[in-house]
Amino acid sequence: MYASPSRNAGRRALAGLFTAAMVVGGGSALSMSAANAQESPLAQITGSIGATQFAQDCVALDAGLYQTAYSETENAVYVTRSVGRPPVTESTLTKVDADSLEVLDSVDPAVNDEASGARTAVYGVAVDDANGYVWTTNTRDNTVAVYDAKTLDLVKQYEAGLVDHARDVAVDPESGKAYVSSAASEEGAVYEFDGNDLDAAPTKIELPDLANTVSLDLDPATGALFTVDLGGPHAAKIDTRNGNEVTTYDLGDSVEAASGVTIDTKNGNIWAIDQTTGSAVVVDEESGDVVKNFETGEGALNAKHDDATGLVYVSNRTANNITVYDAATFEQVGDLPAGPNAELGQAPNHVSVDGKGNAFSVNKFAPEAGEGAGKNQLCRITPDGGPLSSVTGSLDQITGSFEGLGE
Repeated sequence: MYASPSRNAGRRALAGLFTAAMVVGGGSALSMSAANAQESPLAQITGSIGATQFAQDCVALDAGLYQTAYSETENAVYVTRSVGRPPVTESTLTKVDADSLEVLDSVDPAVNDEASGARTAVYGVAVDDANGYVWTTNTRDNTVAVYDAKTLDLVKQYEAGLVDHARDVAVDPESGKAYVSSAASEEGAVYEFDGNDLDAAPTKIELPDLANTVSLDLDPATGALFTVDLGGPHAAKIDTRNGNEVTTYDLGDSVEAASGVTIDTKNGNIWAIDQTTGSAVVVDEESGDVVKNFETGEGALNAKHDDATGLVYVSNRTANNITVYDAATFEQVGDLPAGPNAELGQAPNHVSVDGKGNAFSVNKFAPEAGEGAGKNQLCRITPDGGPLSSVTGSLDQITGSFEGLGE
């Protein structure tokens, strides 16, 4: 039996302020003074990378951050948080204002085991603005849940065991259907849930050439859904508006464990990210040909293409950076930390975009001691929109100072 989720509105306030400066190449540093930092709820790191400048505005949140998703209707970013391995007793779905990065509301998922205190922890997240829903994956319980986007009230908790190791969720804005990947299945599959009928049982879409499906990305214009295989060199496209017809792509012998995927609809390319080799493989969606294969960073985990800017963001979890690429030329135009404070800004996990040119990143590492103990960072990344060029600096050239954290 599920207990009621607990509400934490107002209690998870902004946890601290940061000041930092990025020095790239031979250019001058653009910094935010301590005095200015105290006047702003945001931490900011700003600097030039080639001819493109990126600003990162960051806040510290309780550790365990996993993914983010943006709602245009609410102008909010939804952040999932889960800590440790089962029994997972700490988990939160947090709603953050996309402009100020102020925490608007948060809820702890329901306890599903009174003896251990384990919760139906949230990991993957996607927004259905048409129905006003936030979909989350409950990876440890092999299922999903639906929350009200405005109030964070639990709308639907699906029974445990529906999707083996439910990892990502993506929503088709036209049909209202939600698609969930299965990262620990004996056979490749994606599960389709009906956002217009939450009582309906999910439909299993079989992917015979894949094993464990991981990341998902959906083209909202066509409903085409893309995923990759953690167990082999494959990507797949599911034509969700045409009988779930499946197209499989061979990523080549260099791919060992593809975990991230994103679709560049403008250039017609699928980007697949391999966390074992730290590489990106770009495949032409129509022909299936590999058009580019290059190293992006150790432990490359997730990727996201931004239609508004033509940039691709790659989270390199082991390398502790986010690399940014011009999707048209494959040139690296950014090398960003997971946050301005080096103590907290390690192990970037996920990047999402708002369709307006902003990206949102979260990281997983949290120090066990010191002022930053138990904190991660949520950052908004904003490029200046100027001309793109190759990277001229690295994380070794980033310096920063840390202002104390406090609840």
